[in-house]
Order: sequence, then C-alpha cells, then structure tokens
Amino acid sequence: MQPLVTEANIDYTEVIRRIGDSGGNEYFYFLRCPNCSFIFLIDSEVDTAFMDASELLCQVSFCHVGDTVACLRCKQPLAAEQIWSALRGETGTELWHVSREALRASAWSWAIKENSRPESHG
Repeated sequence: MQPLVTEANIDYTEVIRRIGDSGGNEYFYFLRCPNCSFIFLIDSEVDTAFMDASELLCQVSFCHVGDTVACLRCKQPLAAEQIWSALRGETGTELWHVSREALRASAWSWAIKENSRPESHG
C-alpha cells in the first residue's frame, strides 16, 4: 500500500498563499471522489471543498447535514456526511484517501511539501 497524504505532508504556507487567509485555523486535507478518484482539497475548519487546483475560487461549502459537493470530474454528489466520515478515517472510507504518489501526479502537486519524499521500498 502506498503512503497516504497526511496533514504533515501539506505545504500550508503555499496553500494559504494561493487561497488566501480563511481565518487562521485552517485544517487542510486531500480527499478523492470514491466514484472517479478526482482529488480535491478540504479545509475542515470551515467545511469548504476546493475542487479545482488551478481555480481556487471554485469552492463549495458543506456546513450542514444534507449538503452535497458535486465532483468536478464525474458530477456525482458527495454528501457532507460522507466527507466528514472520510475526514475522520472511518471504516469504509478507504476509497476517499489520497496517496502521496497520486497527489504528486495530480494538479495539486504544488501543495505537497518538498521534503515529503516518497518512501523507499528497500
């Protein structure tokens, strides 16, 4: 299994520089659509999804039970409750998690820390 992106792997300085200050208590996580594997960024402090790495104004709030976020690629609705479960790492949400390799290969590669090197398999 490939190492997953953790909060420690995310370049907070670069993310905040690109999206702007959202209040000072940012908690960023990467998730992927369980239907098509499209990667997106979450700020869990304000329950906001940043769906497009090159257009960070493309934001969707999911603050309330019943809110949904549409995947930018496959257009499938992602329920707030599912997103919150994935953020908590609950059983059954494995398809939501992002490997470091997948993040490096995505449009979000700018958001991973330079010193967050792939683990060697020796």
